[in-house]
Amino acid sequence: MQQFTIKEVEKLSGIKAHTLRIWEQRYSIIKPNRKPGNHRFYSNEDLKKLLKVAFLNQNGHKISEIARLNLTEMDNLMHHEKGFGRRDAFFLQMTEAIKDFDEKKLFDSINNLEAKWGLETTLREVVFPQINRIGMLWMTDKIMPGQEHFASHIVTSKLLEAIDRLPNYTKPLNGKVILFTPQGEQHELGLLFIAYLLKRNNIATVYLGIGPSIETLKEYYRVHHPSHLFLFMTSNLQDESPEAYLTSLALLFPKAEIVAAGHVIKMMEHVPPNCLLLKTDENMISFCKNPFFNRGI
Repeated sequence: MQQFTIKEVEKLSGIKAHTLRIWEQRYSIIKPNRKPGNHRFYSNEDLKKLLKVAFLNQNGHKISEIARLNLTEMDNLMHHEKGFGRRDAFFLQMTEAIKDFDEKKLFDSINNLEAKWGLETTLREVVFPQINRIGMLWMTDKIMPGQEHFASHIVTSKLLEAIDRLPNYTKPLNGKVILFTPQGEQHELGLLFIAYLLKRNNIATVYLGIGPSIETLKEYYRVHHPSHLFLFMTSNLQDESPEAYLTSLALLFPKAEIVAAGHVIKMMEHVPPNCLLLKTDENMISFCKNPFFNRGI
């Protein structure tokens, strides 16, 4: 049985720890088990119930009212809420689907929101933030690796389908963007999203994927002379710092623009002149609309 501390439940549900304690004592919303030392721990079922409680409370229902409901009554009330199509509700649905390996529920959650907001907004504002949110538990082994792979596989398949549906390039090629992650980086979703945005904007790309060697990059560059090398980093590299890796790429490919995005680059400040850091979603969207703007192409 998976177990969660009160701090982990706070991060996932948005309910402050001191509020959880008050709800437990005053309304018996949940009855967590106790470890030696009297520390609370919560089960999967406790967490799922608290996610529902959090949603209803955020939508104006008093905790005294919610405390009288069973789980079925909570579900019925949630589905009648005007706010059930909003982001918090989809966070809740996705969390339950991932924890239960419920493929249909996860696909349905993403598809329903895509029909309302479109794929880009769905991914940027709901899916990726939620994956990052539950990533806090993956890093502490509170969610099994299989659950991470399950969620990533479904989102990856959505992106691949979306990329495949886009028309092929029709503009004359002013430049070409190589897409890849550094060796040792195992997360591909961000890179696939960039591939989707670039193709949607009729920009030619070459998708080298996860971890091509420096020799592969050098050989492709020698033959094709791409205008940009775009890498996505979500975790620190094992053998060198991200700054050192970017600097080495900038020296190896001085005539290309080295473009980097992902969590790791957000704190970087000092990079070579031919490096471009995309630290926000807005930076990333703007770049994908016209990668050649800064190069005068």
